[in-house]
This record gives sequence, C-alpha cells and structure tokens, in this order.
Amino acid sequence: MEPANPFLLCYDASEDASNAIRRAGAVLGGGPAVVVHAWRPPSAFMIPGRVIEEPHPLASAAAEFDASAAAEAERLAAEGAELANACGFSATHTTVKDTRGAWPGIVRLADELDARAVVVGSHGRSSIRDTLLGTVSRGILHHCRRPVLVIPMANPAEDAERSS
Repeated sequence: MEPANPFLLCYDASEDASNAIRRAGAVLGGGPAVVVHAWRPPSAFMIPGRVIEEPHPLASAAAEFDASAAAEAERLAAEGAELANACGFSATHTTVKDTRGAWPGIVRLADELDARAVVVGSHGRSSIRDTLLGTVSRGILHHCRRPVLVIPMANPAEDAERSS
C-alpha cells in the first residue's frame, strides 16, 4: 500500500524547477505529490515597514497587484502539477504566500502536509552570490525537518550525450 504522505515538489516555472520534477519522477518513481509555487505579494515591496494605522495611499494598487500575483501563482502551480503528472506523480497543486520569501512558506507547508520529502531544484548560482542573496534550496535544506532532495540544474551537454 502506498503511503498517503505526498512528496512536496517546488515549482517556480524555471527550467531548473522543471528539470527537478522530471528527475524526481525518475528517481522517486512517482506517487502522491503536491506541487507548490511560493510567491511574495507585491505589497510586501510596495508598503514595507511597520503596520500603518491609517489607509495607505498605495493600498488599493497594492491589493490589485497582490490579486494579480495570486492568480499568476495559481496558474504556475497548476502548470507544475501538470508536468508532475506527466512524470509519473499523482499531483495536486497549491500556492504559498509569504512576505519573508519562498523557503519559510515551503518549510511550513511541508510540516502541514507531513510531506515524505521536499524536492527542489538548484539554480547553480556561485557560492559568493548564494552567500549574499541566499537561495530557496539552501533555506529549505537548512530549516526543513523533512528529507530534502536538491536536484542540480540541468547540464545541456550531459543531456545531449544521454539522448544520443
């Protein structure tokens, strides 16, 4: 009998995220999965800082941007689930909105779902850039209490060699 706990597949519509889902399907053999697209609302950038007690002049515009971003996040999560289903998973999708960035919401969702493992792609940035900017995969790897499978970015030369 297959465990009910799903894999949590992170998807941001990048080629690295697509590669991670494809390779995870081959390595893990499919199974139940939830594809998550984590997003940060534009209002987190537009109206930073402390809570404002009176209506902010950008509140209406921020709400409109946030609604548009939420719709796009939903579309991307569905796109990722479609890819996961084509790769052997039985996938549903969800989104995570977090004003602090992507990885805290993903870690929280992994706990809520009691995920078997979290799958995330690596964008392959240099270690200096990672140190300055941080990465989603690094945040998940260091803060998640679940197994984490970090799939390295695709190597076009190796992929071409394998297919020939």
